[in-house]
Amino acid sequence: SMMAAIRGACAQSRKRSRSGEGLAASATPADCTPYFAQTSRLNCGPTCVRMVCGAYGRDPGDKAVDRTAGIVEGKIITTLELALAIRRICGFEVELHFYSTSPCFNEDNLKFAFYQQYNAASVKQSGMSRPAPPHVGAQHMVLECLHMNLTSPATSYPLVCPEALLEQASVEGIGIEKKSVSLQEIQEWCKASTPGSPHLVLALLDWSVVMSQPEDEYCGHFVVVNGATDQGISLHNPDATEASPYNGAGVVMPVDLFESARTTVGTDEDLIFIRRATSEEGKASASIDRPRTAPLSEAEAAYSD
Repeated sequence: SMMAAIRGACAQSRKRSRSGEGLAASATPADCTPYFAQTSRLNCGPTCVRMVCGAYGRDPGDKAVDRTAGIVEGKIITTLELALAIRRICGFEVELHFYSTSPCFNEDNLKFAFYQQYNAASVKQSGMSRPAPPHVGAQHMVLECLHMNLTSPATSYPLVCPEALLEQASVEGIGIEKKSVSLQEIQEWCKASTPGSPHLVLALLDWSVVMSQPEDEYCGHFVVVNGATDQGISLHNPDATEASPYNGAGVVMPVDLFESARTTVGTDEDLIFIRRATSEEGKASASIDRPRTAPLSEAEAAYSD
């Protein structure tokens, strides 16, 4: 899904050990990607956007990237909203492709406390805090937000991916495809990086897998993948604390752990592939070639490559 990855839920009590300003990963194909640490417990996604944009010389600063991404304290931010933020900061200097096994809202994810907690907060802040009738559960209240107007004030950002968000992404030239991307495709994409055109992936991981927490403790977290070998995935993790050996700049995660964390239930295998645009033809042809894994819904089909 394009459901949010609000990292702060897993790190409320952790103390930062380094600022991470301006560091770069070493010995990776995309070593020009700057590193920035998240500045609040909730803005891992916008911080990843800042790193991506910085790789193409378009770092907007932390406050501007938060505004552009539309992050609001305690509320969901979706993967596709991050893609839109990259587009609005970098313009058409970059190609953007969003891949997910569920580009729109995946109701199955509401079984996780992580999503229930932040969906409930979003419902309350969006003016939908009236008590539900006795026969109506929290999931129903959350799903009422599916068709929220995208032109609402900042306090009414949508919880999930309404059709209007897919349409907006399509209008802004973001490729959208419902599919499961293979590890090999991610590796090949990153290995094609050049100093002038890094090939990056903004990925949604379940950090509870990385931290070996119980299965029901799903915790979404965004990272920037900026290099790959057959043995490891190089990434910039906006969490700069020392709570994990995979926090900080240019860390290398074993491929099996990366695969487990990105494909677990709850992530919907959300990925944004980014590279520098070279031509109009390049923009149209950059989509990686892979058969669809499931039929598209009517809304998804309208905006898929």
